[in-house]
Amino acid sequence: MEINVKDVMITPTWGGPMPTFAGKFYVDHLLAGAFLNGGENSQTMIISKKDSSGQLLQAAENHLKRISPDTGELAQKAADPLPYPHLTAEIDRQVEAIYDRKLRTQLSEMSIKLYYAANRAILYGIPFKKYAAVPTDIPLVDVLVNRQHHQELAHFIQQQVLPKMADGEVILNPNIPFTVLKQAGVDHSRLLYELSIEEEGKQERKVNRGQRK
Repeated sequence: MEINVKDVMITPTWGGPMPTFAGKFYVDHLLAGAFLNGGENSQTMIISKKDSSGQLLQAAENHLKRISPDTGELAQKAADPLPYPHLTAEIDRQVEAIYDRKLRTQLSEMSIKLYYAANRAILYGIPFKKYAAVPTDIPLVDVLVNRQHHQELAHFIQQQVLPKMADGEVILNPNIPFTVLKQAGVDHSRLLYELSIEEEGKQERKVNRGQRK
C-alpha cells in the first residue's frame, strides 16, 4: 500500500517546532482526504473525503500499524487520542521531510549570497532575517587548509563572537570545521548545522532546526 502527501502548503520558518501546514493525502493513488496542523507542536487533524466511508483510511492505518507498530504509540497515548495515529504519524513524517528540503534549499541560497562575507568574517544571526559579521584576522579559506590556525580561530569565536550572540541566534558560516566549533565551546543550539553520522566513517552536515517536542 502506498501513502503519499501532495499539495502541501507550508511556510519555512527558523527553529523550534513545525509551522502551520496543510495538504492532501492519497492512498494507492486515490484521494483519501486532507490534513491540517496549526503549528506549535499541535496535533495534525485528518479530514476524510466527504464521500468516503472511512474504509480507505482504516485500511491505511492497519497497513502502517502492521509494518511499523511503534510509529503511532505516542499519538495513542496523547490526552486527545487520534483516530488514526499511525496514519497521522506517517503524514507528519512526510511533511517534515518536505520541510527539511525547503529549509536546505533556502539555506543553500543564503550561503551563496553570504559566501564572500563568510570567508572574511564569522557570521551570526537568525537565518532569513538578520545577521552580523565579526571580521577575522585570518581568511577562513586559510584555516581550512592549515590546521595550525584551528586553535586560534576557536579562541577568536569563544572570545569575540559568542559573547555578542543573543538568544535564538546561530553561527551562519557553513565553512567552519566542527572541530573548531567544538573547541570553541559552541553549544549545539548555536549551530546552523548539526553533525549527522549516517554510517560509520561518514559525516555530513544536516540542518539543525532546534529541539522539537
